[in-house]
Amino acid sequence: MKIQYKLLLGLSFLFVLIVVIAGAGLWSVQKLSADARMILDNNDQSLQYVKSMLSLVHGDSARDIDSVAFERFLRLQEANITEAGEQELTQQLRTEFEHRNSAASDGKAGAKMRGELLTIMSLNMQALERKSSLAQSSAHTASNIIAATSSLCIILALVMLVNLPRTLSKPIRELREGIRQISAKNYATRLRMERNDEFRDIANAFNLLAVQLGEYYSSSISTIMTEKKRVETLVNAMRDPVLILDEQRTILFVNDIASRILGMESSELNHRSATDLALRNDLLRSMLSTALPPTMEPETSPHPQSMKVMAGGEEQYYDVEHRRLELPSDTEKSAQYLGDVIILRNVTSYKEHDVAKSSFMATVSHELKTPLSSIRLSLQLLRRLSGENAHTEQEQLLSGIEDDCARLSKISSELLSISQSETGNITLAVQACDAVALAQYALNSVKNLAEQKHQELSLNVQEPIEPMRADAEKVTWVLINFLTNAIRYSPEFSHIVITLQRSGASIQCSVQDQGRGIDERYRERIFDRYFQVPGSSKSGSGLGLAISREFIEALGGEIGLESELGLGSTFWFRLPIGKATR
Repeated sequence: MKIQYKLLLGLSFLFVLIVVIAGAGLWSVQKLSADARMILDNNDQSLQYVKSMLSLVHGDSARDIDSVAFERFLRLQEANITEAGEQELTQQLRTEFEHRNSAASDGKAGAKMRGELLTIMSLNMQALERKSSLAQSSAHTASNIIAATSSLCIILALVMLVNLPRTLSKPIRELREGIRQISAKNYATRLRMERNDEFRDIANAFNLLAVQLGEYYSSSISTIMTEKKRVETLVNAMRDPVLILDEQRTILFVNDIASRILGMESSELNHRSATDLALRNDLLRSMLSTALPPTMEPETSPHPQSMKVMAGGEEQYYDVEHRRLELPSDTEKSAQYLGDVIILRNVTSYKEHDVAKSSFMATVSHELKTPLSSIRLSLQLLRRLSGENAHTEQEQLLSGIEDDCARLSKISSELLSISQSETGNITLAVQACDAVALAQYALNSVKNLAEQKHQELSLNVQEPIEPMRADAEKVTWVLINFLTNAIRYSPEFSHIVITLQRSGASIQCSVQDQGRGIDERYRERIFDRYFQVPGSSKSGSGLGLAISREFIEALGGEIGLESELGLGSTFWFRLPIGKATR
């Protein structure tokens, strides 16, 4: 029988039991209701009529009875005859009532009528007691019927509730265990179900699947091994060292170049704990330091680290790139962590080119200083010779030469600063500096430039500022660069503010302008070398903010930008509070 029919049969049986219990209870309630109604509708009404007539009969004589009221109750009683003998008594009462005023009456009509009324009352009282006993017997019988029916239904329901889930759950447990065995690659597992329902079809399909999986597994082992060899060959052919780890930090595979750099044979590395090997291999320990724990999110991975390695008697530079191996899951929100791949990118040639570039920039900036000095000296001589006799075109020509000379001097100085930062040769004179004095000096340095555009400069010190640990020359250079940019990109008659305030354990210096602001697309690149916001003035070299970042970060501080289009920009940096370390 199919499971559908079994469930339908079981539910139908429960429905029948519910109908039986409901029917027995309904029949019992209706029977009790009929008995109670019979008592109330018949005997109780007769008692009410008799009591009303008794209240109208006074004494032995019946001459002063309210005939109209008595007649009304007597007729009601005559219409409600329910007990044997009640008809005769009611008829006698009628006779006595009609002859109470006749000549044949002996004057005792009232007493006779009262006696007959009391007899009718006693007859109905006895009937009430008898019917009450009958109702109690009916209630007891109904209770027994309901209890017996309920007990039988409960027993049958319990039997079905015990057997039906067992009938359904046993094959499900067997199927679950079979699936677990298949998941463990035990493809010899088979299900035996001596049934004639859907579970038997499922068991047959499961057995067929197990056979096919076993055949596929057996036939694909050689293919998998071939593909494994192919992958290993491809990884070995890579020019970059590659290290593959599983989720337990066990080395699964290293290519030949990685083995040479680590100074160990592949047999000493493969299938060994990388954590244990790192205890006696500094390079491996540095490589593992970039691999994140499985609980950390991938986006929190640090930037590739650079390291210098002695290989073949030569210095080589590598960038360590770490990639997590994750298997996407359709049933879980997060992917399954499988391990890590660590790749060393050989950047020796780029490093050499970078060093050559920095050297070239330093040489160019240094060589430009001599001709620029000569040009400035020649310019001064020309101004002195021309004196007041120089006409407008000559003055414009001399001013243009002076501006170009100043711009070339600034670019030369910026190139020299950039080359120093790239080579790590920035000389810092770290000491306790008065931030207010440095800010005031920077304001005085650009005051004339701001007056040419009728701009207002102000210094806002929100609270007493403690000395900060900095290089006064470098910090002043950064502030002047911030102020120069603010003056350049702010409109005439605008207001530029330097704000000094404490931020935790640091002093924050910020320069706020009223320019057009910087689009969100360019804020992340504003401190990059040679970058200029599209559409802005090209008079600068694009190195000022990059040099500012190099100086502030070399001093252990932070630098940043807050800007909105149409509302201006605020460039800021933070440096720690305290005395200089010696």
